[in-house]
Amino acid sequence: MPKAVVVPMKNHLKPHAKSKGDRARRRHKPAPPPALPVRTGMSKRKIIEESRRWLSIINAHKLNEYKRRKIVADTLDNFRFYYNKGYLEYRKSVTEGGEFAAIEWSGRGSYFEDITGRRFIDCLGGYGIYSAGINHPKIVRAVKSQLERMPLSSQELLDPLRGALAELLGELAPGDLQCCFFINNGTDAIEGAMKLARLYTKKPGFISCVRGFHGKSYGSLSLMGKGEYRLAFEPLLQDTYFVPFGEADAVESELRKAEAVGMAIAGVVVEPIQGEAGAIVPPDDYWPRLREICTRYGVLLIADEVQTGMGRTGKMFAVEHWGVQPDIMCLGKALGGGVMPLSAFMSTPEIWKVLEPNPFIHSSTFGGNPLGCAAGIAAVKPNDTRSDIRDR
Repeated sequence: MPKAVVVPMKNHLKPHAKSKGDRARRRHKPAPPPALPVRTGMSKRKIIEESRRWLSIINAHKLNEYKRRKIVADTLDNFRFYYNKGYLEYRKSVTEGGEFAAIEWSGRGSYFEDITGRRFIDCLGGYGIYSAGINHPKIVRAVKSQLERMPLSSQELLDPLRGALAELLGELAPGDLQCCFFINNGTDAIEGAMKLARLYTKKPGFISCVRGFHGKSYGSLSLMGKGEYRLAFEPLLQDTYFVPFGEADAVESELRKAEAVGMAIAGVVVEPIQGEAGAIVPPDDYWPRLREICTRYGVLLIADEVQTGMGRTGKMFAVEHWGVQPDIMCLGKALGGGVMPLSAFMSTPEIWKVLEPNPFIHSSTFGGNPLGCAAGIAAVKPNDTRSDIRDR
């Protein structure tokens, strides 16, 4: 890969006589901005050669020491000049990686390795995607088998795995939750849930929680209870109101005020357990009270199970700890078994009716693709035991 070069900024102003006053004024001028790195550029032939080189790396079973070191250097350059150099300062694995920054390369179970062979215990779990472990053989096998048959949907015919996974989730989900729509990540699931809630209730507003995390696309970011992610993109959706997590009285108070002044609230969006806020578990009566309050005020209760779903809390879905059925439930992360990106939002047949007259009113090119659904089917029961999957 050609090295990036620094092009100095040139002063195009005409020279003029230098007086004593000019020199004094120049000493107090702010320093010029730093020179920006500029890539030297590749020919089309060089781009093709670089693509071939990376394909050979991808397909290689073993790499010698020279190639491993070059991958480290190339990765640092690629992030610096083509992706986002902020990662190089933010990631401890880079800044404290010693002679060679930690470049992720392989993993299995609860361990992963960098390209130099250093082994790490995975205590993060990929923010929740690795509930079944890294590289689970049953899930990988299902995806490989589907890959050889048909990797993505033609968009024309009915694809069976989408229906099969929808059936499994519809039977596993609590209460009357039955109908699914599949997409690729958690924020997309929240976006779909918001649209469904607005479409069904014909109301625009939402109540969310302080420090809650629901994703970073425009709609889901509007529900975000953390200013550090919101402020740069304001104004967001205006009909959004925030209450402290774990305080059902605060939700009721907000709904009472909204009703009094004519603000129309479509739904209350809550994580069963707040994740990014620090694994905050609510009081035992919180979710049952939310259910009763939302029913009484005629608003939808939306459970964001993106982090807590698929067995991460000891139940298949965290709301089952409190015996509560939300009106809409969002899933993601572990749903794809740590092998494929996959998410979903679910609701009852009654609410889902509003999507049926025009099923393309909300759609996704890659959502529910055969590879993702194959991974999701395997992730429902990754371990071959006879125990009930709802009680694992």
